[in-house]
Amino acid sequence: MPQGKCPAFLTRTRPITYSAFTFSLVPKVVETWREDLISRNRPKLAARIASPSEQPDSFGEGWEDVLEAERSSKADGVLVDV
Repeated sequence: MPQGKCPAFLTRTRPITYSAFTFSLVPKVVETWREDLISRNRPKLAARIASPSEQPDSFGEGWEDVLEAERSSKADGVLVDV
Protein backbone atom coordinates (compact mmCIF):
# COMPACT_ATOMS: atom_id res chain seq x y z
CA MET A 1 0.00 0.00 0.00
CA PRO A 2 1.50 3.42 -0.90
CA GLN A 3 2.62 5.43 2.11
CA GLY A 4 0.08 8.24 1.57
CA LYS A 5 -2.86 5.82 1.52
CA CYS A 6 -1.90 3.85 4.61
CA PRO A 7 -2.90 6.47 7.23
CA ALA A 8 -6.26 6.96 5.50
CA PHE A 9 -6.85 3.20 5.48
CA LEU A 10 -5.95 2.88 9.16
CA THR A 11 -8.16 5.77 10.23
CA ARG A 12 -11.10 4.23 8.34
CA THR A 13 -10.63 0.76 9.77
CA ARG A 14 -9.50 1.56 13.33
CA PRO A 15 -7.63 1.63 15.60
CA ILE A 16 -7.14 5.24 14.66
CA THR A 17 -4.21 5.77 17.00
CA TYR A 18 -2.07 3.30 15.05
CA SER A 19 -2.25 5.50 11.96
CA ALA A 20 -0.06 8.20 13.51
CA PHE A 21 3.12 6.49 12.34
CA THR A 22 4.07 9.52 10.23
CA PHE A 23 4.64 12.35 12.69
CA SER A 24 3.55 15.11 10.33
CA LEU A 25 0.17 13.38 10.03
CA VAL A 26 -0.53 13.42 13.78
CA PRO A 27 -2.73 16.56 13.65
CA LYS A 28 -4.90 15.02 10.90
CA VAL A 29 -5.10 11.70 12.76
CA VAL A 30 -6.11 13.52 15.96
CA GLU A 31 -8.84 15.36 14.04
CA THR A 32 -10.14 12.08 12.59
CA TRP A 33 -9.97 10.39 15.98
CA ARG A 34 -11.92 13.23 17.59
CA GLU A 35 -14.57 13.10 14.87
CA ASP A 36 -14.92 9.38 15.43
CA LEU A 37 -15.33 9.82 19.18
CA ILE A 38 -17.88 12.59 18.71
CA SER A 39 -19.85 10.41 16.28
CA ARG A 40 -19.95 7.75 19.02
CA ASN A 41 -21.28 10.30 21.52
CA ARG A 42 -17.96 10.76 23.36
CA PRO A 43 -17.42 14.54 23.00
CA LYS A 44 -15.75 15.00 26.40
CA LEU A 45 -13.16 12.35 25.59
CA ALA A 46 -12.61 13.87 22.14
CA ALA A 47 -11.97 17.28 23.69
CA ARG A 48 -9.22 15.84 25.91
CA ILE A 49 -7.06 14.57 23.05
CA ALA A 50 -4.17 16.96 22.46
CA SER A 51 -2.98 17.93 19.01
CA PRO A 52 0.45 19.38 18.30
CA SER A 53 -1.12 21.95 15.99
CA GLU A 54 -3.41 23.23 18.76
CA GLN A 55 -1.34 22.63 21.92
CA PRO A 56 2.29 22.86 20.77
CA ASP A 57 3.53 23.23 24.35
CA SER A 58 2.25 19.74 25.13
CA PHE A 59 4.51 18.35 22.41
CA GLY A 60 7.37 20.80 22.96
CA GLU A 61 10.59 19.01 23.68
CA GLY A 62 11.82 17.22 20.61
CA TRP A 63 8.67 17.58 18.51
CA GLU A 64 10.18 19.99 15.99
CA ASP A 65 13.30 17.82 15.83
CA VAL A 66 11.20 14.78 14.96
CA LEU A 67 9.34 16.69 12.25
CA GLU A 68 12.63 17.95 10.81
CA ALA A 69 14.05 14.42 10.82
CA GLU A 70 10.94 13.22 8.99
CA ARG A 71 11.28 15.97 6.38
CA SER A 72 14.96 15.15 5.93
CA SER A 73 14.33 11.43 5.60
CA LYS A 74 11.62 11.99 3.00
CA ALA A 75 14.04 14.12 1.01
CA ASP A 76 16.63 11.33 1.29
CA GLY A 77 14.07 8.63 0.53
CA VAL A 78 14.57 6.78 3.83
CA LEU A 79 12.46 6.14 6.89
CA VAL A 80 12.79 8.26 10.01
CA ASP A 81 15.21 6.83 12.55
CA VAL A 82 14.10 7.91 16.02
